[in-house]
Amino acid sequence: MKKIDRKIKKLLDLDKKIQKLPKLSPVEKAVLNKEQNFESVYYSNKLEGNKLSKEEARRAIL
Repeated sequence: MKKIDRKIKKLLDLDKKIQKLPKLSPVEKAVLNKEQNFESVYYSNKLEGNKLSKEEARRAIL
C-alpha cells in the first residue's frame, strides 16, 4: 500500500506541475493530461485488485 500511496502523491505533484505550466502548447498539455489520466486509472485499478502489467493496462485503457 505504501508504494501505491507514493504513486498517488506523485500524481498529485504532477497535477500541481501541470497547473503551473500554462505556456505549454495544446499538444503538450494533451500529452501530459493523457499520461496523468492513464496513471490515475492504472493505479485506481491496482487498488481494486487488477493484475494487468503496465503495458497491458496501457493498451486496454488507451
